[in-house]
Order: sequence, then C-alpha cells, then structure tokens
Amino acid sequence: LDAVRTSAAGLMAGMTSPAAIWYEVTVDNKEISLLPNVRRWLDMVREISSDQLQAGGFYHALANGTYPDLLTIATGLMLVEEDAMRGVVYRGIVWGQYVLDTGADGRVDTAIVRYHWSVKQVVEKFGLEACSADVQRAYRSGETTAAREIVHAIAPNAAYTEGSFA
Repeated sequence: LDAVRTSAAGLMAGMTSPAAIWYEVTVDNKEISLLPNVRRWLDMVREISSDQLQAGGFYHALANGTYPDLLTIATGLMLVEEDAMRGVVYRGIVWGQYVLDTGADGRVDTAIVRYHWSVKQVVEKFGLEACSADVQRAYRSGETTAAREIVHAIAPNAAYTEGSFA
C-alpha cells in the first residue's frame, strides 16, 4: 500500500503536477500557433483550463482513484461531469465500484458505476420529483441518511448520428 501511494505521488509530481505546466494547448497549423495574438490566446486557454482542473477536483481524482488503480490493476476510471457550481467535476472511480465493457473494436465504450449515496445526496443530485417513490418517501419521512444504491451506466447510443446534437 505504501508503494502504491509513493508511486502515485511520483506520477502526480512527475507527470501531472498541479504546480507545473504539464500540457500545452495548440492548433494544428504550426505557423498560426506562432503568431503572437494566437500564442497569447492559446496560453490564456491553457491557464483557464488549468484553473478549471484544479477547481473541479481533477488532481484529487487522479491521486485518490485513477493513479492507484493504474498502478495495481492497470486500469483506471475517471468520470467527468457537468456541475452548476464548478463547471466540471472529475471523479476518480475506484476498482470494484465499476465494470467496463468493450465494443467489437476492443476499445472501452461502456462503464457501469455503482454508488452508495444517502437519500439526501440522491435528492440533491436529481431533485425530489425525479427520484423513485421509495427515495421520495424516505426523504419526506426524514430518513435522509438512509443509503440507496445508484447505478450510473454510460454506453453507446445506437440512435446517435455523427455530427448531430440530438
């Protein structure tokens, strides 16, 4: 366990340190990327995205889920979700909490994640009216700390049309 923590800290410090510039924002055309106004814009985008990674918990997700799992089972899962307050939230999902599946091409295209949330958390996330009758009953009767299993499935959409927003 100490070796995993030490190795995860090494990955964080060496590859994705929050204190360092570890990635670059660029455009395909090298000549355009060298123009001063374009370079300033690209640097500004990197700074904004860097601030967002910090605010959204990206580094915490890496250190407490993704990196340790990569080091022990050679697979790591991080979910990226929209959040009204922080813009985007990153969640490192630990081994045993998820199942992955692949498409015919061998690439992961499905993740099923199991959470155990309190009734209060479920209602805060989805709103009371969107919750099951069981969760609504528990919430209304004051059983807000009672646990419920939430299953989050991410899978290909067979009805998706490339280039559409529908």
